[in-house]
Amino acid sequence: MSDVDVEKTLTEIRERVRAQIRQNAAMTQTRAEAPEISRPNEVALESLRANLSVIDRSWNKLPPLTSYRRGLIARVELWFKRLLKKATHWFTWEQVNFNSATAKSLKDVVTVLSEHERELMELRRQLQRLDSIAREGSNWQPSSDGHEDPNTRHDVT
Repeated sequence: MSDVDVEKTLTEIRERVRAQIRQNAAMTQTRAEAPEISRPNEVALESLRANLSVIDRSWNKLPPLTSYRRGLIARVELWFKRLLKKATHWFTWEQVNFNSATAKSLKDVVTVLSEHERELMELRRQLQRLDSIAREGSNWQPSSDGHEDPNTRHDVT
């Protein structure tokens, strides 16, 4: 394994750890703000983002040509594998194209799902606000003259 591969692997591990830390922090913050609302979708989105970093790194890579043999047999084996690689390039190129399209599609899915998650959280906040206003309103009693108290504020937005 080359130093570049080791560095890429370490970067991938660091990114996954950071995603896990962000995910745990977001879950803790969400529970503190609204304990009854859980966000399992956020966990899945963070996991998808971490996996996409792996795809970004390796979408156009095919396994390296290696041999576990030594000497003349290893050289012949590697020559034969290179010959097969050239002969099947047309086939493997389609796999690389498919991997690229899949990676791009998954990135688009993450973008859309993230936006939907934000909108859903905003709608939940609005619903909680309206629910609290409705509960305050159910305790409201009209004044004896039948008019509302001018100091009472009814914000729906």
